Amino acid sequence: MIARVVQRTWRGIDDAVGRAAVWTDETISRVPRGFWEAALLVAFALIVAALALKNLVFAFAAVTVLVAVTLLLRSPILVVYATVGMLPLSWVNLLGERLRVVTFMTLVAFGFYFSQIVLRRERPRIEPLYKWVAAYVAICFLSILNSVDPAYSITGMKYYIFALVFALALIMSMETRRHLVVFATIILAWGVVQSLLAMAQSIVSPWFFPAYHFNVHSMDIVSSYAIGAIRRASGTFESGPRLAMFLLLPTAISLTFFFRNIDGRKVLWGGVLVVLAVGLFFSFTRIAVVLAGGFLFLYYFFEPEKARLWRTTFTLLTLSAIMLILFTFFFPADVYDAMEARFTQEGDQIYLDRFYFLYNALMAFTEHPLLGYGFKTYTIHSWDFMQRFPVPWRSLAWEVSSLSMPQSVPVHNDYGRMLAETGIFSLAAFIGTYVIAFRNLREVVRRAKDPVVEALGIAFTLFLAVMIVYWFFHEYIMEEPYVAILPFAFSIILRRMAQAETHDAAPG
Repeated sequence: MIARVVQRTWRGIDDAVGRAAVWTDETISRVPRGFWEAALLVAFALIVAALALKNLVFAFAAVTVLVAVTLLLRSPILVVYATVGMLPLSWVNLLGERLRVVTFMTLVAFGFYFSQIVLRRERPRIEPLYKWVAAYVAICFLSILNSVDPAYSITGMKYYIFALVFALALIMSMETRRHLVVFATIILAWGVVQSLLAMAQSIVSPWFFPAYHFNVHSMDIVSSYAIGAIRRASGTFESGPRLAMFLLLPTAISLTFFFRNIDGRKVLWGGVLVVLAVGLFFSFTRIAVVLAGGFLFLYYFFEPEKARLWRTTFTLLTLSAIMLILFTFFFPADVYDAMEARFTQEGDQIYLDRFYFLYNALMAFTEHPLLGYGFKTYTIHSWDFMQRFPVPWRSLAWEVSSLSMPQSVPVHNDYGRMLAETGIFSLAAFIGTYVIAFRNLREVVRRAKDPVVEALGIAFTLFLAVMIVYWFFHEYIMEEPYVAILPFAFSIILRRMAQAETHDAAPG
C-alpha cells in the first residue's frame, strides 16, 4: 500500500515536472530575442547600484562580471577580444589587490573554451611548443625547493601561469581570418592611443597618464622614471620600457601590412606606422628605437622586390624625420634640453651599469647553477650581490648607501635573471621555446595562402626576433607575460591556419 502511494506520488511529480518543462520551453521560445540579456543587464544594474552605495570597488567588480557574462551570451570570442583589449590596463584590479580584471577575463574565456572541449570530448592537439613550455614551468616550480621564500616564489608564479592560461584561451578561440583581423585591429588601435598619450605626456603634461585618474599610482611615478629631467612617457603602462615593448608589436604588424598592402589600405597602414614610430621615440627607450629600425632590416629577407623596399623605406624615414622636426617647434624648453641630453650624451654609464647588474646575476648563478635562488627571489638578494661581487673593470663595487641605490636592484636582463633564479635548465628550456616558435612561424610564411595569415606570420617573426635583443636589456618576460607570450601563442594559431589552408587546397 505504501509502495503504491509512493509510486503514484512520484509519477505525479514527474508528470508535473514534465509539463512545467514543456511550458517553460514554449514560453522561452515566445520571448523576443535579447530579452534575457536585457533582464540580466537590469538585474546587474540594480546590484551595481546597491553595491556602489557601499563600496565602489565591489560595484566595479560587479560590472566586470556583467560584461564577461554578457559577452559570453553574445559570442564567446568577445571575451577573448575584451581580454586582449585589457592588456595595456593590466594594472586595473577587480577586488583591491587580490584579482586583476585581465586575470578574471582570462579565467572566464579559458573556462568556457575548455568546458566546450571537454563536453565535445575532443582529443586535445598537443603541440611541440607545449612540451617545452611545460618543461620550463616545471623547472621554475622545482626552483622553489631552493627558494629563500617559497611563498613569495609561488605568488610570483601566479601571474605568469595566468598568462599561459590566456595563451591557451587564444589558441582555442582563434580559428578564422576574421578573428585575426579583429585581434590586429585591437592591437593597432591601442598602439595608436598609447603613442598619442606618450606624446601628450611628454610634450604637454604628465597628467596624460590615465592611471592617475584611478588613484592607482601617485605622481611620483613620473619623477621616479625621469632620466635627464625628461617627463618619462608611459601611455597607460608604468614606464617607458613597458610602453616600448607593447608598441613594438603593433609597429611590426603595421609595417608588414604596409609593405604587403593588406586590403589595399597602404596610406592607412603608413600613417599608423609613422604614429607608432613617433610613439616609440617618445617612450625614450633607446634600445627600442634602434630595434624599430631593425624591423626594416629584418623585413628585407621577406620582401621579394628589394628595390621597392628601399624606396619605400626612404620615404617613411623622411616622413618620420619631418614629423620629428616639426614636433621640436612645440617642445617646451626643458623637455627639448632633456631630450637632447638623453639621445646625445657622451660617456653614458646606464648600459655599463646594467652589465654590472648582469655580472652580479651571473655570479649568483655560479653559486646555485642547477635550481637557482628561487623564482622571483633575485631582488631579495640583490643588494647583497651588489656588495659581494664587485666587477673587475671598476675600482669600487658601488656606493654603499641606501639613498643612492635602493635595496632592491633589478638585473635589467631576462636571461641573467633566469639563470640566477631558476638555473641553467630553465634557460635551455626557454631557448627551446624560441626555436619551436621560429620554426612554426617560418612554416606559416612558407605555406600560408591568405595574405593576412602570411602578413601576421611575418609580423610575429619580426617581433619575436627583436624581443630576443630587447629582453637582454629589460626583464619583461616575467613582468609583462601577457604581452611576452603573444608571439609564442600565435606561432601555433597561425601555423594551424596555414595547415588548414593547405589541406583545403589539396586535390580531393
